[in-house]
Amino acid sequence: MNADIRDDDGFTPLQWARMNGKSEMERLLRQHTGSDIKEDNWPVYMERPLESHNSTAHYEAQQSHYSCGSRFYERFLKGGSLDLLSEAIAQYKQANSLDPDGSDGLMGISKFYQCKYQHTNDQQDLDLAIEASEMEYRIRGSIQAALPLCQLLIERCEQMRPSATDLNRILEIYRVAMFGGERYLSDDILDGRFEAICAYAYFYLRFKDARSALIPLKLVISLLSEFIGPGFHLEYRYSNIAQTHRITSTAVGTAIETGEMSLALDWFEQGRCILWSQILRLRMPVDELRSDAPKLVQDMDSIFAQLSECERIIGQYPAGAPFAPGREPAVMRYSVLVNEFEGLIDQARRLPGHENFLQRKTLEDLKQVTALGAVVALHVHERSSNALILLPNHNDILHVSLPQLTLQHAERMQSDFRKVFSLGRMRGERATYWQYNDFEHMERILSYMWTSIVKPVLEATGYYTPVPPSHPPRIIWCASGLLSFLPLHAAGIYYKSCSEQPKALDYAVHSYTPSLFALLNAFQQSVKTMGRKEQPAVFAVSQPATPGAGRLPGTVSEVEAIEKALGTEKLTWLNDSTATTAALLAGIKQHSWIHLACHRVQNQENPLQSKLLLHNGSVALRSIMPRTVHRRKALTILSACQTATGSESIPEEVVHLAAGMFMIGFQSVVGTMWSIQDADVPVVMNAFYRYLVDEVHSDSTQSAYALHYAVKELREKIRQEKFLQWVPFIHFGV
Repeated sequence: MNADIRDDDGFTPLQWARMNGKSEMERLLRQHTGSDIKEDNWPVYMERPLESHNSTAHYEAQQSHYSCGSRFYERFLKGGSLDLLSEAIAQYKQANSLDPDGSDGLMGISKFYQCKYQHTNDQQDLDLAIEASEMEYRIRGSIQAALPLCQLLIERCEQMRPSATDLNRILEIYRVAMFGGERYLSDDILDGRFEAICAYAYFYLRFKDARSALIPLKLVISLLSEFIGPGFHLEYRYSNIAQTHRITSTAVGTAIETGEMSLALDWFEQGRCILWSQILRLRMPVDELRSDAPKLVQDMDSIFAQLSECERIIGQYPAGAPFAPGREPAVMRYSVLVNEFEGLIDQARRLPGHENFLQRKTLEDLKQVTALGAVVALHVHERSSNALILLPNHNDILHVSLPQLTLQHAERMQSDFRKVFSLGRMRGERATYWQYNDFEHMERILSYMWTSIVKPVLEATGYYTPVPPSHPPRIIWCASGLLSFLPLHAAGIYYKSCSEQPKALDYAVHSYTPSLFALLNAFQQSVKTMGRKEQPAVFAVSQPATPGAGRLPGTVSEVEAIEKALGTEKLTWLNDSTATTAALLAGIKQHSWIHLACHRVQNQENPLQSKLLLHNGSVALRSIMPRTVHRRKALTILSACQTATGSESIPEEVVHLAAGMFMIGFQSVVGTMWSIQDADVPVVMNAFYRYLVDEVHSDSTQSAYALHYAVKELREKIRQEKFLQWVPFIHFGV
């Protein structure tokens, strides 16, 4: 059999067989090899080209043409004429003609024609690029070949009137890429499948309508857990999360556009804190099963322990480490354990009364948190910006359009905000201070936040009244994307000539949550003690001189201010060298109110590895979690520098330390958005604890109000125009 002979359509036997399915391929390969094909070897045979009688000569000639073509292309890119690009195409065509398979070089030919089209705007060049890409797709039939072809076809549809033939071909290719093809899903192929589904949804939005796009978007959201599944290693999942942000945001915006508010809020939540949800799902309390299925609980506890050990081993080796002998076995073992755990969950759900064990909470469940106040989900997208609000005693989701807030404005606001608070460091011996013009920048940012976001929300909720209330209601913000980094609680008009102008803090007590369902979990755990008088036993740690870190002498006066508010009998204080790692972990286990005044190291790639720095070492969130997930912790205060600053690359994951403490089991968390001034902290903390003990009888569920009035006291002392001193204090959770 001569593999180079082409039929009337220009196809070799192998090309024809590949285009006509598995049975034809088997027939041809059986003819060529003289033996049957075993099912296990099918992927290998699929990828192996037929050998020609002169394979070595063909290979050398091919490489010569490719090298020559690449040189022509490089010269063109450096400013050469279009003739060089034509020569590059000719050389690649010569190389392709020597390939028995006929697929080699087609991607390059298509790329060169597309490049030529961009310079000539000649429709024929785009048609030839599509022709080469179509040939590669017909031969290879892979996801990697499908997506470039669809992009070229879409470009042709945009440049001229879309033809039914092109539109139907695009849909056909996307469907095959999404549901057919490769039998073994490697990381690359899974990436390709997800990319195909996303492109399919974007195609519907571009050439059909928003309601039609809901179908592929539902498929996208349903595959998030597969694309970012707990069976993959952490670095791979974080990489995928960064890719999913745009499509999940598009899905939310499309659902809002079609009036599907419940669907929009559900998708908003499913796109947030994906890794946190997976991590915590493998550690949720299972005590409800213990009496009915003790052996099942024992097996789950065993898996919990093994998962922690795998994570410890994996965490020892950074991604890409040249020598990591234990990493891969631990990654593989982790994946197996996750599958075993899912099997145990299935067993638990077959038990009477446990059908909903570890099931996702519903939106109907979520309405419980409105007992705290209004819950606002903020969404910004290139098509529109919106707020979805859950109000007390309201069944429907309230939708508020935010027309003044565009994606470009959000990007600019976030960039300006980052620049301002990165210019100064206010805590410790090497403190620096902002200049006056930086205050002016902040005034503009806070003013724009007020007019474009906060004021419309307050008006829609009915909280914006002619006279601000003496005891304002609560708002809990759950902001997505770029809005995750903004101090919404401080929005308002602060110009000196407008001292009586409105400000967000006048009309509501503001809190934040990284996730709506995380807030629900915290609320459900705290509701049992809400309103109950507690006997506070605060465990405080101060680190004025941590080895290897900057000095923080103000942490001592900070805890002294707490001692003044509570009295010595209600405070356990570890200072300087007495605050060891073991003592910290023991104190967290024994107390429900925790106050930590120390340095921290934030790990945005692996939030469970974010650490608190102590006198004899560090303590990671991973070590704290076993002491908080299974036993409710009411309150923690993190006065270390910048404990509530997240990652710009994956804003939906909210990877900062304050959110981490909230996610692993603390119902209320006080953190700081940037470095705070030593002189200000004692003022805030003394007022904070005085309010909790004297005004609300040690009810930690009122900690948001305690911080609100404590910061108000600081504002009155230093003047509210110095907002870079009082704005950073923020509250998370219940």
